[in-house]
Amino acid sequence: MSNSATASAFTVVPFGSSAQFFLAVLPEENYQIADDTQGHGKTADDWAAQIRNILENTRQILLENGFENNVAASNFFLKDIGKKELIRQIIWEVFPTESFPKELGATTFIPQPPADGSAVTLELWAIKGNSDNSRTIKDDFVSFVSEVEFDGLRWIFAGDARSETAPIGAYRRSYSAFEQLREQLRCVEADIPQVLRTWIYQGHLVLPEGETQRYKELNRARTNFFNGIEFLKDYLPKDHSGTVYPASTGIGTDDMDIVISAIAVAKSQKTLGIHSPFLTVPLENP
Repeated sequence: MSNSATASAFTVVPFGSSAQFFLAVLPEENYQIADDTQGHGKTADDWAAQIRNILENTRQILLENGFENNVAASNFFLKDIGKKELIRQIIWEVFPTESFPKELGATTFIPQPPADGSAVTLELWAIKGNSDNSRTIKDDFVSFVSEVEFDGLRWIFAGDARSETAPIGAYRRSYSAFEQLREQLRCVEADIPQVLRTWIYQGHLVLPEGETQRYKELNRARTNFFNGIEFLKDYLPKDHSGTVYPASTGIGTDDMDIVISAIAVAKSQKTLGIHSPFLTVPLENP
């Protein structure tokens, strides 16, 4: 469904005993503000107005559709990644909560300007399952991981996994970002072998780096980090053989860094030791 008045579109999809809600929201208009610091009478993006408009409309849509307490993950695409903290501040104002910002789940900030010329846009994923165990945890890396439980499974969403500050270069920063992803998952008693899907956002991924390419260095880091990991071995068809890796998408962005988000799956505490009817089926992309 779409709503032109709020520049939004959403859909609700049944999945097992859950209802899953996908939403994309743009500002109703590209709010501008006078920028006379140089005395030229120019205008600039009114970041606060655009962000608040998106978040207030998002909150209203969630309320109208019964998903206000069920957000699992969200992605903010930004013209200026330096406005990340402003977004977090306005989230806190629009979605007041003790465990800030619980309502928006595993939140990822991506330095990529929206195609329509606005300064910021939001993608959001909410899930209502048959359990009230959904929660969000803030870890030591100022990133977020959320967990939703239904049909005997825990669905774990990790967001904004970034490199520590010290590493330099695409390989080292990529490897460090995967290490931070692992630490996020361990906050909810999960780990890398349970990951079934990743999104990897790398700045200027096709630029050269030394005698190679930034994207190749990212892939080298991922290969080395994944070496020896048996992914999803509890959820594969019995007749499956060979190595399995998470489905993944690599997306170029505007800065020179990397950020990762991911989905992992694990059995709930109630179903440990019980065979799960849930299967992951590896598909090759020709």
